[in-house]
Amino acid sequence: MPAGRHSGPLVAAVLAVALGGCRAKVEVATLPDESPSLRAANSFVHCIEGANSACVEPGQASRGWHGFALLAWLSHGSPVAIASSLPHQLAIHAEPRLIERRMVDEVERYAIALRGAGCSGVEEHSLGPLVERAATSAAERLDGLALWVRGASDAIGMLREDARAELAQGTLVAMRCPTDPYLLYVGTRYSEGRYSVVGMSTLVPAALGGERLDPERVAVRLESRALGLQGASSPLPDDAIGPWLPFPVEEF
Repeated sequence: MPAGRHSGPLVAAVLAVALGGCRAKVEVATLPDESPSLRAANSFVHCIEGANSACVEPGQASRGWHGFALLAWLSHGSPVAIASSLPHQLAIHAEPRLIERRMVDEVERYAIALRGAGCSGVEEHSLGPLVERAATSAAERLDGLALWVRGASDAIGMLREDARAELAQGTLVAMRCPTDPYLLYVGTRYSEGRYSVVGMSTLVPAALGGERLDPERVAVRLESRALGLQGASSPLPDDAIGPWLPFPVEEF
């Protein structure tokens, strides 16, 4: 067809129709319908199922989470273990490098149990109030047991401040698993607009947002090579053993 003065607009219209008909459909990816802290916890656990401690970034280990974990331990741990191990635990708490080493070791240990366990986050608790509750519970318990440990009162105050400083906006994510470890608790910290995982445990006292395992699941856990009695996170109910056994139940 000979070119005319109207051929330009005609060609442009044909091209527009052709391109419009071939335009690819763009699908916009959306985030899961869950809170940022739950997403952070799920992503971290899925990562360690395959990559172990490679998922721990430099500086990720938290002095605040370590302080909260020690307060929880003081509120429910073996009195003999507290008396013999508290100075050592406080020495670790003073060294960021040792805290990071402990988190790496924990992740390596947890990875064995988490593979295939199918854990997923189900609920979350604000860590700010739990820190205060843990500190109060630890102080009351040591006082009630009349357990004198040099510097314990000052240590509780220091641990509380460290936990407050980092975890005031953090969350404790409770995860359920069809198999052992059944219950997993992941601590997250909020900083610079994002949540990151700073620690985990298989045992959180009920007073601090945890849940007790039934006796059958406790029996399974005690036989676990990774998370059994050899670990400090054994899910032993408060009344499962006598509090004054002549040996430390937790091994650090």
